[in-house]
Amino acid sequence: MRILIPVLLVLAFACNPGTTQTETYTAYTIDTLHGVFGHWNPFGVLSTGNADECREQVIYPAAYLPPTSGNIIALEVSPHVTGTVPYKSLTISMGHTTVSSLTFSFATNLPVPVVVYTISNQSINWSSRSAWQRITFQAPFWYDGKSNLVIEFQKVVDRPSNPALGTISHQYNNRPMRKDLPWPVWADGSYGSGASTASTATYRYNAGPFLTRLIFPGQRTLTIDSSKISGKNYFYLGGTAILTVQAPPGEVFLDGIDFGLRSSGLQIPGVQGTWWLPALFNAFWMGVVDSQGKGICTLPIPNIPSLVGTHVYFQSATAGTTVGFTNVVDAIVAQ
Repeated sequence: MRILIPVLLVLAFACNPGTTQTETYTAYTIDTLHGVFGHWNPFGVLSTGNADECREQVIYPAAYLPPTSGNIIALEVSPHVTGTVPYKSLTISMGHTTVSSLTFSFATNLPVPVVVYTISNQSINWSSRSAWQRITFQAPFWYDGKSNLVIEFQKVVDRPSNPALGTISHQYNNRPMRKDLPWPVWADGSYGSGASTASTATYRYNAGPFLTRLIFPGQRTLTIDSSKISGKNYFYLGGTAILTVQAPPGEVFLDGIDFGLRSSGLQIPGVQGTWWLPALFNAFWMGVVDSQGKGICTLPIPNIPSLVGTHVYFQSATAGTTVGFTNVVDAIVAQ
């Protein structure tokens, strides 16, 4: 059905939201851990020592981030091969950009880096393939709610003190790999190679970004995950997509669906954020956020072979004391 945005304005006065939710997150590209495919950058290490230093950048399109400004306070990742990495140094920086893909020039991609996290001579135990592991920023990054986001990682592993260190990696997109999304770029090398401060990248990875959650204090967000069975991709025919709105308890939410994205977000008077889907507003689900701050929609995927390869986008709107939009999530129907 088609529900116009003015309905949300009515709902804003009709609902009685509960307490404000203190933390939400986005998951890029999916809120599901697989534990079966990983890469040694930007946090891991190779037993050969060939990746003891690394400088890597990833880019997150604005549509996949909350469309209102606010702090990013942490990120979460998960290992593929577990273990403890002794870092000589590890630095994470962030910055806004208007470009949609990364060049091999680190400075061009991130001309004004803002350091959000840095450690020296410390180890991190990457302990579980089935759980997200948090890095809490020492300085939150103020995201403007409209720009693409570049995140940079600079790593030096303390190989001299740990000559027998084995391989440790972190989970990337899998089943299927999302080669349609912006590709990360990096330079890596052995200890002392200077790769952590290289000016240019030497690799562009065609499997898309690694699995990441970004943590926000109270933004309205949307995540997507998928049922999973052996031998099947995510979002397989006959499977289920699960959409979860994160917002204050008691807010009304509407989930919208479309088959593309606008070239730039649409702003609507009286509504916070921007709308990225071409149609305004193809709503297929309506509900109330529960006491845990979640509004869940379980969406069956029809067992129709002609749907394989269909790229579907979702975005939600919430109504409480204010009316606003979430970020976009997407899925590609698979076999």
